[in-house]
Amino acid sequence: MKSFNEILLESVDEAFLKMGRETKHTILFYLEKLYNVDRDTIVKNPRLFEKALDSMFRDGSWIVKKLIIETLYSKIGVNKPVKVEELVDLIEDARIEYEKQQALKFKRLR
Repeated sequence: MKSFNEILLESVDEAFLKMGRETKHTILFYLEKLYNVDRDTIVKNPRLFEKALDSMFRDGSWIVKKLIIETLYSKIGVNKPVKVEELVDLIEDARIEYEKQQALKFKRLR
């Protein structure tokens, strides 16, 4: 079973990939070189990741954030509309939903 953090990173990768393979690599390169945001930072400090996306994409950052959250929700089986909110809050919401699902699965196995 994958951890939430693994699923989050997969969701980020897939969201960036939706913009094109080269675009994905470019975004990840500049996140690390200009903003010191690597994969570990995305998981440990999503607020810094969000600030980097806001700086990089400016007014268009909500589109990127929406792609990430839609992908994340889909991967963990959450079916709710994505509102334009703070990315960090949406990630935490998804984490809580994922943990609830995992707890229910564990309960059923007992």
